[in-house]
Amino acid sequence: MKMLINFLLFQIGWFACVISAASELEWLALLSIGIVISIHFFLIKDRLSELQLILAAGIIGLLLDSTLITLGVFTPASDFGYHGIAPFWLVGMWMLFGITLNHSLRWLYQRYVLAALLGFVFAPIAYLAGQRLGALTFPPDNPPMISLLIIGTCWLIVTPLLLRTSSFLGRQNLRHNYS
Repeated sequence: MKMLINFLLFQIGWFACVISAASELEWLALLSIGIVISIHFFLIKDRLSELQLILAAGIIGLLLDSTLITLGVFTPASDFGYHGIAPFWLVGMWMLFGITLNHSLRWLYQRYVLAALLGFVFAPIAYLAGQRLGALTFPPDNPPMISLLIIGTCWLIVTPLLLRTSSFLGRQNLRHNYS
């Protein structure tokens, strides 16, 4: 049941972020992210490694999406004055993805090839859905498929990396708690 709740929390947060960004209501996206992560923390026990994982996912997302934005792979609907840097709502979505790694995506542990393939397929679908809902655009001078392939390739690497980070942080905190 907790895995289902975790999955639903992520989906609710994702939609809230995308719709808020498309409506240029970043504050609503940030509020949604805060509520979802607060509910998540209420439901879990190991908050330290979870917080570290959420922050790691946010930092990786900030770096990756800022690079993709700078390279013109996609453009957020509104950047709220920070040209070339991933907006808060987009980084928050990465943090929301971080809440799934130890829970609804836990079944992917030690299945890094499968995780890579799923990242390659489903991340572009998520970005395409975000584009269709008005949260981002792809460059008008290139076919969207090029942007989607670049995004998929990035997630091919990032998904197993985040799962490995999750596993590492969990082990580190277990050692720390029992030392």
